[in-house]
Amino acid sequence: MKTLKVSSASAAFLLCLALSAIPTAVYGAEMQRSLDWLLGQQHENGSWYGRDPSLATRDSSEVLATLADIVGTGSAPYVRGARFMRGVKAHDTDTLARKLVVGHSIGAVNPEEEAQLSSVRTATGGYAVAKGWRSAETHDILLGLRYLAAIGSPLAEATAKQLAAVQNNDGSFGPASHLNPP
Repeated sequence: MKTLKVSSASAAFLLCLALSAIPTAVYGAEMQRSLDWLLGQQHENGSWYGRDPSLATRDSSEVLATLADIVGTGSAPYVRGARFMRGVKAHDTDTLARKLVVGHSIGAVNPEEEAQLSSVRTATGGYAVAKGWRSAETHDILLGLRYLAAIGSPLAEATAKQLAAVQNNDGSFGPASHLNPP
């Protein structure tokens, strides 16, 4: 039997995927231990990340999405993580969309940040990497769509169409060759 060695950040990400996919009603002791481990990885500032602190926003938002599904948004670890996310300065669409999803979950959306996200929405309904970019990257379209779905926005449909427009013929989403930086 082969053993897959992964970093703690990768383990946390894989664990989030697994925990989100399993209905709460079928959790056993193993899943509770997994959840306890994940909660134990939270840093003092409220974030989650492995060896690379620059990934704290990405990793924390994924853990928070998992916790929202499993234990809700009122738990102490969730609140600490949300506080961390609210304090992050957003310099790109990725970070901004992640902040807005978490902010929405706790009723603390910053209207200036909503306007900032709207400002990078492309004419075709996607989201550009950052202000001044003319086209959207799949990753940023997905994050924008996640936020629009969270708030129940009618713009979610146009964003989903933009996502479909950048899909490859085989169903995958390929390299970022469709990007047009300023």
